[in-house]
Amino acid sequence: MNIEQAWQSVLGQLQMEMPRASFETWVRDTQALSVEDDTLMVGVRNAYARDWLENRLTSTINRLLVGILNASVEVQFVVADNEEDPIVEDDDTGSDALFSDASDSTPQRGPEGLVEIALADYDSVYEQVVRPNRAVYLPGYFRRWLKCLGPDLGWLYVAYRQAAYIAGSRTGKATNRIPGERIAGLAGCAERTYWRRVENPVTWKKLKGLVEISDHGPEWDNTSSTPKRLPRRYTISMTLPLTPVDTNSLSKWLASNIGQCGGPEGVLRAAVEAPLDALIPLDATEAGEPFTVTKLVRELFGAGDLSDQLLNSLASAIQNHIMPQGDLIVVTEYFLKYVLPHIGAGQGWMLTILRDMCYVNPENGEVRNRVTVKGGYAEIAGWMGMSRPKTIWEWLNERLPATHAQAGMYKNLVVRVYMSEIIKDEMFLDFAGQPRAFDVLIEEIPREFLEVALTNPDGAIDSIAMARLSVSEWRDCQIWMARLSVSQWRDCQILLARLSES
Repeated sequence: MNIEQAWQSVLGQLQMEMPRASFETWVRDTQALSVEDDTLMVGVRNAYARDWLENRLTSTINRLLVGILNASVEVQFVVADNEEDPIVEDDDTGSDALFSDASDSTPQRGPEGLVEIALADYDSVYEQVVRPNRAVYLPGYFRRWLKCLGPDLGWLYVAYRQAAYIAGSRTGKATNRIPGERIAGLAGCAERTYWRRVENPVTWKKLKGLVEISDHGPEWDNTSSTPKRLPRRYTISMTLPLTPVDTNSLSKWLASNIGQCGGPEGVLRAAVEAPLDALIPLDATEAGEPFTVTKLVRELFGAGDLSDQLLNSLASAIQNHIMPQGDLIVVTEYFLKYVLPHIGAGQGWMLTILRDMCYVNPENGEVRNRVTVKGGYAEIAGWMGMSRPKTIWEWLNERLPATHAQAGMYKNLVVRVYMSEIIKDEMFLDFAGQPRAFDVLIEEIPREFLEVALTNPDGAIDSIAMARLSVSEWRDCQIWMARLSVSQWRDCQILLARLSES
């Protein structure tokens, strides 16, 4: 089987497993280019397509290739648009012999066969500021992990995951160094807070399976008169493992059904079709070790009669059943850097999940950003493993005390800009469990802010990213739901930037 036939087999499998829109957009036009050192080079249209595929499909495709070729081969996505890139050129040295046959001959490409593409900048001011393509993509299954981690550590894993992607995947290196200050910025916290969490043993107990401290020998370099602390090393799990409870639940389901399914292969195939509430019930409490689906399957059946290729294929199918490729939580880097620090960890997750529940009609572009949470404050608190529903109310409605200089104002105006509760006039409410409706701002920057920034450029004093957000020095300014400056003679820092000053 040559490389093109192998890749067409992979595409056929992906087409059955992926949402049609995602497959047509990112996967359909890819091409197998060559094989180098057991690595299959696959050409994609642009850098964004490469990043999208690397972040979501690398492990899935690697498993499919193992099953198709009966050999250990890994995929690498490359942008085939650079004449000087050696990956674009076909390799005639025999490195693709694993896939070739006697009848296969690939012509050498010359410069006339290449296409030069120039990348234009965004035309939209909003896109210039937010850069929506720079985002973290999490499997929707991470909602289950969030209950275990809590808001703060949930964002810490997101920061580690994005740092690993930025420093590793984009540069092609498996290991790289990144300042702790940058990780703290991606986690929405101060650097001092980040290092305090790093030193807390509870952090690593909860992050087990997601982020592991690597054994790297001594912590200090004592070769000079001034000891220096060596870089701390962490290994980030890019394939999301099952939570400890779900690992135990899936293991027990496989063990209890293996007899009636006729053995390991039968029970694994049955798991692909079984309802999720049977495989990993939400009310389970008994925990095990957090394993990826593949690792769990190998632990249970790796020493049996099934080949590694079949085990990997079936494990991949179960993984996609539990964590569908189309179920993704998307968080922009802009949100992590410029919004999250101002609204807080818990409020950030509440907004992120509410946004995930919003709907955009692909036919007419209609946006439905009013979300009803049937379980009310208690359900929202449960998303993050919190036991106090009143905390959710406080995020939205708590005001500054009478002793404060701005007594009576909402304590967190930024939260109220991004999500506001639709209050119903009802005499009797179940405070914790009553259904609650919210209007959710999907955009990272409210359009009113951009309008102020663009229509009053001379009066603007300060800026965030590329948008100038304040109007003038001596003026009260009220936009949308939030007062952006309070009085004529005081400094006021609110929302994302300094908006007035004296």
